Amino acid sequence: MTNVLIYSGLTWFGIGESHCHNLTRSLAKDFTVLYLEVPYCNDQTRPHINNVATVQIPDNVKLISAKKSYNFGINYFIKSQIHSLKSFFKYKKSFDVAILYNIYDVPFLLLCKIYNKKVIYAIVDDYPELTFNYYIHLLLKFNETFFLMLNNASFVTAQALLKKSPKSIYIPNTIRTNEPVIKHPIEKPVTTSYRVGLVGSIGKWIDTETINDVATLLPTVEFHIVGSGDKENELAKLPNMIKHGQVSKERVNELMQTFDVGLICFKINEITNSVSPIKLFEYFNAGLPVITSPTKELLQYKDIVFYYHSPQELAKLIKELKNNPNLVKSRISLGLDYIKKNNWEVIGEKYNKIITKVIN
Repeated sequence: MTNVLIYSGLTWFGIGESHCHNLTRSLAKDFTVLYLEVPYCNDQTRPHINNVATVQIPDNVKLISAKKSYNFGINYFIKSQIHSLKSFFKYKKSFDVAILYNIYDVPFLLLCKIYNKKVIYAIVDDYPELTFNYYIHLLLKFNETFFLMLNNASFVTAQALLKKSPKSIYIPNTIRTNEPVIKHPIEKPVTTSYRVGLVGSIGKWIDTETINDVATLLPTVEFHIVGSGDKENELAKLPNMIKHGQVSKERVNELMQTFDVGLICFKINEITNSVSPIKLFEYFNAGLPVITSPTKELLQYKDIVFYYHSPQELAKLIKELKNNPNLVKSRISLGLDYIKKNNWEVIGEKYNKIITKVIN
């Protein structure tokens, strides 16, 4: 059996529904998978590189974990490099194909090529553009040139990322639907107020100004913010702005059952035009109508979602959905139909074919 190594900047027990985790679950059905973790970080505000979740390890998956955790900073990055290099030499005979998300570690990439491993570069975000530190941004731009030059294939989750490499294959993001954790509208609890929910990290790509403006325009509508991040403190302290912070996946599912609308409120820029947000598919699966800013990647869902271009237009759409249950019902049906046909259980087969093609 062909063995696959997945090297991600996310720990397995950090955020359990990221692309790398679901790809691992999918590939484990046909391949033996080594999941190389970065070391755990002692900073509790960085759950993606921490040990904060209880996530099942699939059969045919072996975790390669560091023995120690470290404080975030230069020392963390140095220890991560050392860990990845030690892991390569320990397991170099145990894998044939490496799927690399982590572009900090060019030495690991070079070792893969020296030892004739097939390399697939996983591009699920515009990694350099996500980094706002000037020097790290330059480093990642430099590193990415090696990944784009030396990979045998790559896959991207947003159409705007196709320009990075002629070897790229486009497969949009999605979610798993084989876990009965979300109830659909017929079972939804009755709430006393109309609720608009925004789920996800409150990073620099979130348009907090629009959220504040529309919450001010609609004082009788509740705006539930589920997540945390650098821009969280920019959200206004309004009676109808409810901030839940970082919560468990189970709690996210519970909260979404109480929402009437799912909101994606992105600024329009290179970062957001290059992302396929998982929250969109979570909203579909939760049976929610979706209002979103019109990023390039999300324009393909024009028959399912609603777009806004200003706070006033967003407020108008929310009121329209509140007063038009038939319109809401039709869009919910389209969203559920989409996710039924485009979940990880379906698209996982596409990734397995990529692996097979690279091997051959």
